[in-house]
Amino acid sequence: GCTVVIGLQLIDSLADLDGCLFYRNFLRERSYRFCLDGLTCRSLPLVNFKRLGIDLAKIIWSPEFHDSVMRKDGETIEAVKEIDPKRVILIRCDDERAFETGKALGVSLYQGYLIDDMLKPGQAKRSA
Repeated sequence: GCTVVIGLQLIDSLADLDGCLFYRNFLRERSYRFCLDGLTCRSLPLVNFKRLGIDLAKIIWSPEFHDSVMRKDGETIEAVKEIDPKRVILIRCDDERAFETGKALGVSLYQGYLIDDMLKPGQAKRSA
């Protein structure tokens, strides 16, 4: 079967938390998955993921996020653990350090220009 995933930007969920929870329930009643989009290393520790009950989270990769993970910043790492690394999509991956960041967190889902380039014909050897 096909899985439908609907995303909501973090800023929109924070602007109307009750509406976000209604939206989440509405999606679940239809067997859709709820993805919270637009998370950063600065916003991660501020979100109560258990209350939101998200299915997936898109975290924006950045050099700042990479540095936070590599220096083992407890807030960042704990927030990713709370979400569950298997439900995290690291987005805006435009640097090979994104894979190092993801590996350190246990993340295996990536999105971004680097991934797009790796999937172009003739790039298979590079991606290995």
